Amino acid sequence: MTRLTRLSAAAQAHYVVLRSVPEISLIPFDKNIEKLFQIFSDGSRAYNTDISAFAVFTDQIHLLLTPREKAEDLSRFVQQLSRLYSHYFNDEFSRNGKIWQGRFESSLLQGKGRLLAATIYMEC
Repeated sequence: MTRLTRLSAAAQAHYVVLRSVPEISLIPFDKNIEKLFQIFSDGSRAYNTDISAFAVFTDQIHLLLTPREKAEDLSRFVQQLSRLYSHYFNDEFSRNGKIWQGRFESSLLQGKGRLLAATIYMEC
Protein backbone atom coordinates (compact mmCIF):
# COMPACT_ATOMS: atom_id res chain seq x y z
CA MET A 1 0.00 0.00 0.00
CA THR A 2 1.40 3.39 -0.95
CA ARG A 3 1.71 6.24 1.50
CA LEU A 4 -0.59 9.19 1.22
CA THR A 5 1.11 12.35 0.02
CA ARG A 6 1.80 14.73 2.87
CA LEU A 7 0.05 18.08 2.46
CA SER A 8 2.43 21.00 2.88
CA ALA A 9 2.71 24.51 1.52
CA ALA A 10 5.47 27.09 1.44
CA ALA A 11 4.99 30.18 3.60
CA GLN A 12 2.22 28.44 5.61
CA ALA A 13 2.44 27.28 9.21
CA HIS A 14 2.31 23.57 9.97
CA TYR A 15 1.74 21.76 13.27
CA VAL A 16 4.16 18.83 13.44
CA VAL A 17 4.34 16.00 16.00
CA LEU A 18 7.05 13.37 16.40
CA ARG A 19 6.36 10.57 18.88
CA SER A 20 8.97 8.34 20.49
CA VAL A 21 8.71 4.61 20.98
CA PRO A 22 7.22 3.86 24.42
CA GLU A 23 10.32 2.43 26.09
CA ILE A 24 12.50 5.56 25.95
CA SER A 25 12.54 9.10 27.32
CA LEU A 26 13.63 11.51 24.59
CA ILE A 27 15.23 14.02 26.96
CA PRO A 28 16.68 12.23 30.01
CA PHE A 29 19.35 14.90 30.74
CA ASP A 30 19.90 18.64 30.14
CA LYS A 31 22.68 17.99 27.63
CA ASN A 32 20.19 16.06 25.49
CA ILE A 33 17.89 19.09 25.20
CA GLU A 34 20.90 21.22 24.23
CA LYS A 35 21.71 18.81 21.41
CA LEU A 36 18.09 18.86 20.26
CA PHE A 37 18.09 22.68 20.18
CA GLN A 38 21.31 22.63 18.15
CA ILE A 39 19.65 20.30 15.62
CA PHE A 40 16.60 22.63 15.52
CA SER A 41 18.85 25.60 14.77
CA ASP A 42 20.96 23.86 12.15
CA GLY A 43 17.91 22.43 10.38
CA SER A 44 16.12 25.75 10.37
CA ARG A 45 19.04 27.37 8.56
CA ALA A 46 19.70 24.46 6.20
CA TYR A 47 16.09 24.08 5.08
CA ASN A 48 14.84 27.69 5.28
CA THR A 49 12.22 26.77 7.84
CA ASP A 50 11.01 29.04 10.63
CA ILE A 51 10.28 27.56 14.04
CA SER A 52 7.48 29.62 15.58
CA ALA A 53 7.03 27.49 18.69
CA PHE A 54 7.92 24.09 20.08
CA ALA A 55 7.14 21.87 23.04
CA VAL A 56 9.41 19.01 24.06
CA PHE A 57 7.98 16.24 26.21
CA THR A 58 9.61 13.01 27.36
CA ASP A 59 7.76 11.03 24.68
CA GLN A 60 7.04 13.53 21.90
CA ILE A 61 8.03 16.78 20.23
CA HIS A 62 5.52 19.35 18.93
CA LEU A 63 6.66 22.03 16.48
CA LEU A 64 5.09 24.95 14.64
CA LEU A 65 7.07 25.15 11.41
CA THR A 66 6.84 27.37 8.34
CA PRO A 67 8.89 26.46 5.26
CA ARG A 68 9.87 29.81 3.73
CA GLU A 69 10.36 28.98 0.06
CA LYS A 70 9.67 25.34 -0.81
CA ALA A 71 6.97 23.11 0.65
CA GLU A 72 9.27 20.07 0.63
CA ASP A 73 11.64 21.84 3.05
CA LEU A 74 9.21 20.97 5.85
CA SER A 75 9.70 17.23 5.33
CA ARG A 76 13.43 17.64 4.84
CA PHE A 77 13.74 19.58 8.09
CA VAL A 78 11.81 16.98 10.08
CA GLN A 79 13.65 14.09 8.43
CA GLN A 80 16.99 15.64 9.35
CA LEU A 81 15.82 16.32 12.90
CA SER A 82 14.61 12.76 13.42
CA ARG A 83 17.66 11.18 11.76
CA LEU A 84 20.30 13.28 13.57
CA TYR A 85 18.66 13.02 16.98
CA SER A 86 18.21 9.25 16.55
CA HIS A 87 21.91 8.83 15.77
CA TYR A 88 22.91 11.08 18.67
CA PHE A 89 20.54 9.36 21.12
CA ASN A 90 21.61 5.85 20.16
CA ASP A 91 25.32 6.76 20.38
CA GLU A 92 24.87 8.61 23.67
CA PHE A 93 23.10 5.68 25.36
CA SER A 94 24.92 2.81 23.63
CA ARG A 95 21.77 1.47 22.06
CA ASN A 96 20.52 0.82 18.58
CA GLY A 97 17.14 0.73 16.94
CA LYS A 98 14.49 3.27 16.24
CA ILE A 99 13.41 5.96 18.66
CA TRP A 100 10.41 7.27 16.67
CA GLN A 101 6.96 5.75 16.18
CA GLY A 102 6.68 5.74 12.42
CA ARG A 103 6.26 8.87 10.35
CA PHE A 104 5.77 12.32 11.79
CA GLU A 105 2.30 13.85 11.82
CA SER A 106 1.68 17.26 10.31
CA SER A 107 -1.30 19.54 9.80
CA LEU A 108 -1.43 22.64 7.67
CA LEU A 109 -2.71 25.56 9.75
CA GLN A 110 -5.09 27.64 7.67
CA GLY A 111 -7.62 30.20 8.70
CA LYS A 112 -7.72 33.11 11.02
CA GLY A 113 -6.44 32.40 14.52
CA ARG A 114 -5.17 28.86 13.87
CA LEU A 115 -1.52 29.70 14.53
CA LEU A 116 -2.39 31.39 17.81
CA ALA A 117 -4.67 28.53 18.84
CA ALA A 118 -1.95 25.97 18.08
CA THR A 119 0.61 27.97 20.08
CA ILE A 120 -1.74 28.20 23.06
CA TYR A 121 -2.44 24.46 22.83
CA MET A 122 1.29 23.74 22.93
CA GLU A 123 1.76 25.92 25.99
CA CYS A 124 -0.96 24.22 28.04
